[in-house]
Amino acid sequence: MKKTKRRAVPVAAIWSRAYSAASRRLRPGNMYGVVGFGIGRRRVGRSLKKQRALVVYVQTKQAKPRHPVPKITLRDGDRRRTLPVDVRATSVAPRSMFGTNIRPHGLGCGAPILVPTGTVKMIGGVACVLGDATGPTHIVTAGHLFFPARIGTRVYAGLPGRSWRVIGQLARNLLDEPRELDAAFIELTPAGRDIARQTHDLMLDGKLKLPAPAGARDVQPNEFVFGFPSTRGEWTSPTEVEPLDSSMFHLFAPRRGMFTIHSGLRTLHAITGSGDSGSGLLVEQAGETLLVGLCSGGDGSGSCFTSATQVVSELLATTASGTFMWGSQ
Repeated sequence: MKKTKRRAVPVAAIWSRAYSAASRRLRPGNMYGVVGFGIGRRRVGRSLKKQRALVVYVQTKQAKPRHPVPKITLRDGDRRRTLPVDVRATSVAPRSMFGTNIRPHGLGCGAPILVPTGTVKMIGGVACVLGDATGPTHIVTAGHLFFPARIGTRVYAGLPGRSWRVIGQLARNLLDEPRELDAAFIELTPAGRDIARQTHDLMLDGKLKLPAPAGARDVQPNEFVFGFPSTRGEWTSPTEVEPLDSSMFHLFAPRRGMFTIHSGLRTLHAITGSGDSGSGLLVEQAGETLLVGLCSGGDGSGSCFTSATQVVSELLATTASGTFMWGSQ
């Protein structure tokens, strides 16, 4: 009887299986010291090759590690395929980018917010403002700024030169839900709506207009971002972003412990600092400022962001009809 050959598995399916296998082996606290991974282009020196690889991030690369990062071997038709692994060092353990000593300066993309639950007054940033025909109604920030299952937590902000005041409360935290997206949805009070309206024309450092993202989209491979507005009122210079087809990063936050972000982006240089958790990563297209990521954390060599398209689409799908990213219409 003639033996039939097994058909080769499509390349996309191979990498999908590789990602699933890596997810099982490289959980938080794994023995290999892996703090993040994804499917991307293999890097040799400073150049990216066309060959795809399992890109793995460790805190420190060693010539002879005690527990080497395991290779992923999968069946492809009649043969077994061992997939290439690209190990990169972060220099320090990835963690969230909360702050504790930043002054308010409005309520738009990159503006600081204060979450005082617990003994530490944790400061993060705003990714974008959502609204409807009546004006701004909600803001989006990082989910890891909040303790688990704390709907109703008060959030503070303020205008430049003014004191912190309550501007809203936590209405939904996607990090508490099965998809585990690092994003939170804050419903604004009347005072919060007023501050958001007044922020629309504020200036950063007296030079750069505070950006109002006109929408969200996916970042393209090796695209240079338009900029990153930090909660300290500074504008970070454009940097190259490395989106991974599928990715997972394990980070530490005081109020969550170890948490995992999925569908992440990573800049090839560190651009975030204290207090930037939740702030938006921006690109410019046809004169519009578009949101591509929410700051989840960083390490010594790069900054990690949660994909904005998944977050915004999830939030808009579950809010009242007519809601949009405020400033886009």
